[in-house]
Amino acid sequence: MNYLDDIRDPVLKINDDRKIQIQLGGIREPGTCIVLCVREFDNSGKPPAKEGEFDRAWFRLANEETNQTIDYNMITKIEKPEEYQEYITNEDDEEAAPVRNELTYLHGILYLEAHDTGNKWVFESFKDCF
Repeated sequence: MNYLDDIRDPVLKINDDRKIQIQLGGIREPGTCIVLCVREFDNSGKPPAKEGEFDRAWFRLANEETNQTIDYNMITKIEKPEEYQEYITNEDDEEAAPVRNELTYLHGILYLEAHDTGNKWVFESFKDCF
């Protein structure tokens, strides 16, 4: 698995482009499951984002060899939990600053399924948030 932080030509760079490459061919154990999730950064204490700067934030699952997108989603289209509050106050210490309630977006899972003809990777899309 590789984590790449600077993946685009500087002229084409969009905010925080990041990529994780997983070489699935090297994984051979049936039943292996990979959970694909994205966790929000806590940007408190940093300069405020420009209005609409993250309106088009998204993540995708793609085949690097064929450049085929398997699944993608815009973060703004994923519903937040009904009870979600952006900031949580400490009930024991009312003078303490509220803590940011970070979200984790569950894109889906990849799992290696055993078949008579060989193993096969299966992707299930969830597009959920907690």
